[in-house]
Amino acid sequence: MKFNWPKYICMLGLAGGMLVSLLPRGYAAENKMTADDLVNLSQELVKREEQIKLRELALQQRSDELENNIKNFEQRLKEFEEQQSKILGCLTEQDAQKNKRLDQLVTSIAAMRPQNAAAVLSVQDAEIAVRILDRLDPTQAAKIFNLMDKEISAGLQKQYLNMKK
Repeated sequence: MKFNWPKYICMLGLAGGMLVSLLPRGYAAENKMTADDLVNLSQELVKREEQIKLRELALQQRSDELENNIKNFEQRLKEFEEQQSKILGCLTEQDAQKNKRLDQLVTSIAAMRPQNAAAVLSVQDAEIAVRILDRLDPTQAAKIFNLMDKEISAGLQKQYLNMKK
């Protein structure tokens, strides 16, 4: 078995004259390598080793940057989710308050005579009027629809039917 000296030297990363002293006697002559060739080879090996170290350093820096970016992204995502949760909580609270006020209107309209309720709902915003009518007893809602102006009643009934879909 023949020992691969250049590979061994490359692994050691040796330079200059030390390289020549590690080779067995006659190795350079057998392979027609001169001392200058060995010096050049060792210098090239040192350059390549430095390039590899620089590449490894650059890769490590990129890896560190990537880790920092991931941490920053995760932190921003967490902050966004917290903010989203707060906003959704506010919206839920506003919807609850809106429904409470709507329930109060329904209670008020339900306590009125159908003629008075028809007059109030006729001038009310159409969306609100439909929501109120939806929560009323169907018999009472029918009486109110009948007492309204026909055009207003028809428009509200159309919206009411579309809402039910």
